[in-house]
Amino acid sequence: MIGFLLSFFYYFRLTVVNVKRSTPIVSLFFIFGLFSDLPAQVSITLDQFKAILTPGLTHTYTNSDQTLNVVDIGKPGGPNVYDFSNVQLPAYSVSNNYYVSSVPMMISRYPSNAVTIGESPDLVERNPVFIFGQDTVFVLGEATDSTPQEYKHYIPYQIMGKFPITYGYSFSQSLTAYDTVFSSSGTVDSSYSFNVNNITTVDGYGTLKINGSQVECLRIKLDHTSLGDKEFIYMTREGIFIDIMVPSTQPDSGAVEINHMTVLISSSFTDVKDIKTETPAEYSLSQNYPNPFNPTTTINYSVPKSSFVTIKVYDVFGREIATLLNDEKKAGNYSVQLSAIRVQLASGVYFYQIRAGASAGSASFVKTKKLLLLK
Repeated sequence: MIGFLLSFFYYFRLTVVNVKRSTPIVSLFFIFGLFSDLPAQVSITLDQFKAILTPGLTHTYTNSDQTLNVVDIGKPGGPNVYDFSNVQLPAYSVSNNYYVSSVPMMISRYPSNAVTIGESPDLVERNPVFIFGQDTVFVLGEATDSTPQEYKHYIPYQIMGKFPITYGYSFSQSLTAYDTVFSSSGTVDSSYSFNVNNITTVDGYGTLKINGSQVECLRIKLDHTSLGDKEFIYMTREGIFIDIMVPSTQPDSGAVEINHMTVLISSSFTDVKDIKTETPAEYSLSQNYPNPFNPTTTINYSVPKSSFVTIKVYDVFGREIATLLNDEKKAGNYSVQLSAIRVQLASGVYFYQIRAGASAGSASFVKTKKLLLLK
């Protein structure tokens, strides 16, 4: 699973050591414009959004790998056709939606009626925590309840959106994120805070094409004004989210270089064709992307059966620099992130290694790859 949404969905599924800002799982939670008085070609209600993340239900998601470098994001205005039918993405995985009251490690940290997502109540990995109001959704922070535990809180609460969402509205947000990481013994390992500033514009509308389906959508541009990137998000009434992260230097239309792409689909949407949640046939470790990177990079890996998985980073002298993952995983496709900010890496060459086996003391699969940090 995610390590998202949070991004929404940098997301879904990312196990993150740390990022300076919230990932494809939480980033999407900046996207939703407040109510607009302009005529709306497409309007999306709170109930339509809640259908994706209703506690007790599931959703499917997929994240791009390092082979996807360029995507046509369409253009502002409308009506437009946003065609992703030929974009090659990995197989979809399944994630669960939970009330915080059913996630033991989070009960004392967030309101019990808040909602989060994860592979299981014990495997919430850098995913958003949010709460539904009468017509507004707020993001309270992000949580990782597996070792090492990490909890982020937003002050004030981040406004995810006031519904209904319509074309033509723009708004900005400023908040402070407080992030705390705990050691395996429960003591504070590190704590820091940073400011987040975003400009969100619901800048396009039209028809979304993906996996053989065509549905109406909104396009939302989320500009991270001080972080060097921006996102283009596509949202439908039927419960489809597409989140594309691009460098801020890229244009707002046409074919652009991307950092990542995430697709999230409600379990109630049955019209999407060829959604596959296949079990991987073998262990694998992909090349990180982007590479070279600064400050964060994503590492994808696959597990064909329940295994204990460790992913560590080493310098050129073979010294261990960071542990990105040390946990049991069910069969599936996963991602983790490495942040040069949290680990305090200098520019240079590093190596990351996966070890996977039946238990923590065994490793039937070992693979090492090289990455490059350029500041």
